[in-house]
Amino acid sequence: MRKTVFFFKHFLPFLPAVFGVFFVTLTPLFSWGHGFDTEQIQTVGDYTVEFAYDTPEIYSGEAVSFTFRLLDATNQGSTPFDYLFVRFAKSGGSVILVSSLDESKLVSGSTRLVATFPKEGPYNATLSFEGTEETLAETSFSFSVVPPFEPVYKNKETIDLRNFLWVITFGGGAILGIIGSTVFYSKRKKEM
Repeated sequence: MRKTVFFFKHFLPFLPAVFGVFFVTLTPLFSWGHGFDTEQIQTVGDYTVEFAYDTPEIYSGEAVSFTFRLLDATNQGSTPFDYLFVRFAKSGGSVILVSSLDESKLVSGSTRLVATFPKEGPYNATLSFEGTEETLAETSFSFSVVPPFEPVYKNKETIDLRNFLWVITFGGGAILGIIGSTVFYSKRKKEM
């Protein structure tokens, strides 16, 4: 009985602060970087080809995760393939990456690739899904690469926008937690 009273008397007033800090600081962590922000779809013959990447904008010099899927055009079910030939090239310019990828063992009809683009500008991705003896689907997608992310301040103490947002988020969570615990503790004090 005494342990329960000790807990309610000393730790319970701080629970709103703890939950406030965790809620506000962890919400952006679980909402950023999951799923694909940009997806392009084309139908080629009997197949639908999906080309997706995990960011709304591709910055030059930063790694981007691409996912390529081959689906049956009639029922949108995954279609297995032997390998995918991928070619990234700058529009009207040089080839950046050529790769041959096997189908994912975890997700049928799909494969992934992480790539970095050295310069901004328009690019083309040429995809060729290959079966045992024939090409199943071949198509091209266009996308743009923008200049690298610039810091907010350009002095010795560089703070980029992402770090600034984390500081604001954590500070907001701490303030909400302190306000919540103060209100809760004052109500408990009035009841006693």
